[in-house]
Amino acid sequence: NEILEEENLAAGNYAARVYGFNGSQNGYKIFRSSGNLQTSEFRDNDDYELPDAEMMPGVYPTPAINFPNVPLGSVVHKLKLKQLDINHSCVGDLEVTILWDGVPVRRLWNRDGDNCLDGALDDDSTFSLGCIGGVGAASWNRRLGNDICFENRDYLEFAGLDAQGDLTVEIKDYTNDNTGSLVNVQFDLEYFIP
Repeated sequence: NEILEEENLAAGNYAARVYGFNGSQNGYKIFRSSGNLQTSEFRDNDDYELPDAEMMPGVYPTPAINFPNVPLGSVVHKLKLKQLDINHSCVGDLEVTILWDGVPVRRLWNRDGDNCLDGALDDDSTFSLGCIGGVGAASWNRRLGNDICFENRDYLEFAGLDAQGDLTVEIKDYTNDNTGSLVNVQFDLEYFIP
C-alpha cells in the first residue's frame, strides 16, 4: 500500500520504478485517486437453496451485489469478506468463487474437504461463533464440518477495480444427491473516492 503523493504535475507520460529490497518481488497496480477512503457495506441474512448437480453442475450465483452510495469514478482499495456461510451435506462437492463484473477474481473453495467434511481447511468454521457453523453445523446435519464459513478476510486483488461494479458469489455443486444452502453473506467495500 505504498502511496506516491505528487500534485500539480505537468501533463505528460510518467513511469514508476519499484526496487524490491533484498531481491523481494511483488505485484503492483497503479491507479490515481484522491487518497480519501470510504467504506460501504452489504449484508444479506436470507437463506438460499443451492441447486444440486444433475447432468451438469448446479450453479447458484447471488444476485448482483452493488454497494450503496459509491460515487462515480471511485476505485476499490480492498474487499473485506465479513462473513460467508454455506451449509451443505457434502462441502467437497462445492466450488465457491467471487466475481467482479462477471469476471472471476478470487476462488475461495475448490471442492476441498475430506469425506464430505471441511477437513479443517482454510475456512473459519471450526472456531466460528458468528457463522451457524462449527459445532452449530452439527445441529442441522448431525455431522461437524458440513459448513463452509469465511469471516473477516481481506482481498487486495480487487484493488483498482471500478467500485461501482457488480460483485457476485458463484457456488457450483459438482455432485448430485447432496444439498445445502447459502445462509449469510456480508461484505465491506473500502474504496478511494475520486
